[in-house]
Amino acid sequence: MAYSLLSKRAITICGCIISSAIFSSCAFNGMFFQPDRLPKGIKEITTYNRDTNDTGKIMFAGSSYQPVFMNGKGDTINPGYKIQSCFFKSTSGNMLNGWMLTPQDMPVKATLLHLHGNGGNILNQFRLIDNLVTRGYQVFMFDYSGYGYSEGHPTVHNNLMDGISALNYLVERPDVKGTKIFIYGQSLGGHLSAVVAEKAQDKIDGLIMEGAFSTRKDIAAHMARKMYVPGFLARILVTQPYSALKSVQHLQKPILFIHSKEDKVCPYIQGRKMFIYASPQKSFYAVDGPHIRAVRMYPDSIATKMQALFN
Repeated sequence: MAYSLLSKRAITICGCIISSAIFSSCAFNGMFFQPDRLPKGIKEITTYNRDTNDTGKIMFAGSSYQPVFMNGKGDTINPGYKIQSCFFKSTSGNMLNGWMLTPQDMPVKATLLHLHGNGGNILNQFRLIDNLVTRGYQVFMFDYSGYGYSEGHPTVHNNLMDGISALNYLVERPDVKGTKIFIYGQSLGGHLSAVVAEKAQDKIDGLIMEGAFSTRKDIAAHMARKMYVPGFLARILVTQPYSALKSVQHLQKPILFIHSKEDKVCPYIQGRKMFIYASPQKSFYAVDGPHIRAVRMYPDSIATKMQALFN
């Protein structure tokens, strides 16, 4: 009877450990994607602009969900550049929604493929890059599978397939022909951008990584410690089919690293780690401020550093 009781206790303990591990694994792997979905058919969204302390609306027109920005009075707002919405097919099997942001009344200096972070969708992410559009850069951004109006579900595999497909779609656009093409990734998109760039070096002229994490295991360990969970446990539980740290070592294109010394989401040390291991054509721009707010805070400096590095 004693042996039987001990066995039952052992089985119960093992079951708890296994269940905890499975739960922790789902939690750690799930933290990489925090999408805001937009159901098809939704044609109007209320917005709040922190910069102007104003409530407004975004109306979506036609089958491409072309955005029209309006203020609280119902007047149409000109953001200072053109936006063209579109859909394209990803090798993930999903139709993805993208926006081409084009400068007004000035020549295009270069085309940027923007890979955004893990949260929200392009409705809030475009404000983190549009200051470069008003400085002459044409920016194509899109929502990954399961984000915004894009179909499907966000997974590590889909994320990579979506990034590669977006680049393949972009280089075939008539309005991109003849321009230099750079990938600009932020946070999760920064990590993804290095992998996409390595796999498509013949299609790009350079890479910009802002607030990116070095590997999925590195950032998982960092987040785990903030939740008082041992970092080694997160490293064990998180899957890592690819990593930016490995990709930057094989990328033979210029790389500009941008990272805030005050970044509380993706530690500054991870940006420096990738810079150290990256190929020789590289530059590092250390800034102050919150996570991936550099383009909002230092647009002129970033534009100057991009031009200096890539020229």
